[in-house]
Amino acid sequence: MAHKSNYRKVAAQLDFKKKQALEKVGLFVEGESVLRCPVGQYPNSARTGGNLRGSIGHKTKGDTVWIGTNVEYAPYVFLGTKYQVPQPTIRPAVFENKRKIEGIVEEAYR
Repeated sequence: MAHKSNYRKVAAQLDFKKKQALEKVGLFVEGESVLRCPVGQYPNSARTGGNLRGSIGHKTKGDTVWIGTNVEYAPYVFLGTKYQVPQPTIRPAVFENKRKIEGIVEEAYR
């Protein structure tokens, strides 16, 4: 009886599951970050806030999912300054949801 290898098929399925898991984690953490993101309040002005909140996104590449923003003032908001207290968004979205993120990954591999 000849040996038939299913290695390529299994490897392809695992790679697909990994990509699915990363995408689901990215979407989840992006959503949690958006919910936690502060929005500027400008009373007595026609100006509206929400630019930072609307710029948060995610991208997957290889074995990594990136969650972030390209807004130039984001580090000042998230990390604070000597005049402003930090208002972290992305890190708490990850660290306060470790179990949920683990669950998302486990579910993706079922």
